[in-house]
Amino acid sequence: RKKKKEVSKEDFKKAYVNKISLLKRSCHENNAENVFTQFSNEMRGFLAKMLDIKYQFTYDELVNEIIVKKVEEGIKKDLIKFSNAMLEVGYRKKPNLKEIKELIEKGISVMKRF
Repeated sequence: RKKKKEVSKEDFKKAYVNKISLLKRSCHENNAENVFTQFSNEMRGFLAKMLDIKYQFTYDELVNEIIVKKVEEGIKKDLIKFSNAMLEVGYRKKPNLKEIKELIEKGISVMKRF
């Protein structure tokens, strides 16, 4: 049996950046909350793989993971800022479109740094 082809880190990253970019383009007033939820899940999927986290973490837990893991300082700061922003928007009843798009932009720039 052939071993499953390992996806390179670069390809994995590219696929996620594309997925998230499409999500951003599909975001409008009527689906903003759904897009936020989807984006949140996709980001967690990406970060779980990149940071080798084996469980379904919250953004609170992510901040702890980032502190414990060996993550480059620059990325660490950005990730913590990003996680806090995700938490802040996630706690609100209705995140607005502009905020979500800005968060998605931040998410993409975080992804590209890995």
